[in-house]
Amino acid sequence: MSAEPIRTLPAWVYRSPDFYRAERRAIWTRHWLLVGHVSQLTKPGDYVSMRIAGEPIAVVVGADGELRGFSNVCRHRAARILDGAGNCGKAIRCPYHGWTYGLDGRLLAVPEKTGFPGFEREENGLWPVHVGVSAGFVFANLAPEPKPLDVALGPFAEWVAPYRPERLVSYDTGSSVLPINWKNSIDNFLEGYHVPVGHPGLLRLLDYKNYLVETSDANVSIARSPLRDKASHNRRERLYQRLMRPMPGLPSPESEQWNFVFAFPGTTVNLYPDQIDFWLNHPLDERRTLTIWKAFRPPETSGRRDRLVRKLNSGINHLVQEEDNELTERVQEGLESSRYRAGVIGARENGIKHFHDLIRAAIPAAAADDEVDGISALREAALA
Repeated sequence: MSAEPIRTLPAWVYRSPDFYRAERRAIWTRHWLLVGHVSQLTKPGDYVSMRIAGEPIAVVVGADGELRGFSNVCRHRAARILDGAGNCGKAIRCPYHGWTYGLDGRLLAVPEKTGFPGFEREENGLWPVHVGVSAGFVFANLAPEPKPLDVALGPFAEWVAPYRPERLVSYDTGSSVLPINWKNSIDNFLEGYHVPVGHPGLLRLLDYKNYLVETSDANVSIARSPLRDKASHNRRERLYQRLMRPMPGLPSPESEQWNFVFAFPGTTVNLYPDQIDFWLNHPLDERRTLTIWKAFRPPETSGRRDRLVRKLNSGINHLVQEEDNELTERVQEGLESSRYRAGVIGARENGIKHFHDLIRAAIPAAAADDEVDGISALREAALA
């Protein structure tokens, strides 16, 4: 008796507004989300802020040096308080009406307070958000009682530790909006099966036959690919191969590989011997994804050769990203088809199976191939 094929998530979950709303409730408000790096949060008043699936949050260094997370929403009239990243000084002040909060989230001052009869200042601090640090990366969780960070991330810290990420410094950042569902972006990241057709440059650099994905019992997976010894015929790639030196202290096999880590739901970390970067994939709605990326280097690698290697690495991988953008847009168009229900997952796509299993565990309605049945299940679950 032949085995049943392993099926992907159904197409409707990549285009349904109902499923996107369920994801906001069941995934994005319950799982640990990468929001920054410890290098951004070193002294009191330092903060990072972002909007995750519609929820504005901020992480701030308190006067005691501790990290604290808050809903980035003023308790008065819901104005967003902090923008981007920076330092807010000794207090957090709303730019709308001047309500002022301490670095611990307590409401300190209300202009014309006598005009608010019965108002209790002590009960109107910023809503807290759980915060944790793993391997130099700062995570936040909107759930009231989230799973401990180290349990949720499993071997994440172990995989990233050889690069000593807590000592790295940021040297470049950017963002873009992709016209695709966020899961489409993650699917593409999690498999190397498309490398021979979709990424000729990567095929010249990486040992595709040994491109392997390791999943875990936690919310993370890692793809490892050794670099090829054979010189590329492409000038930029060949120059990168010749000039690249692993960051100081990086052991083998990491010094001879490109490794790619995924942390559910939307965090990806690219681990190169010479540098690392992270990409945050946040849904704006069911058909648009905001990607935010930040690249890091060892502090002592500031020479001319180091800058050239980073430029070469960036050029190679920005081309890969452009190729992926075209491929995932093709997929999104296909997912809109009335004929396509679900696909199949091959042996080289085990990272996708792990990801899709996590989605189904969070939202059981995702197991329904038929959109009508799936949406009906979503609505029943919402009423339960």
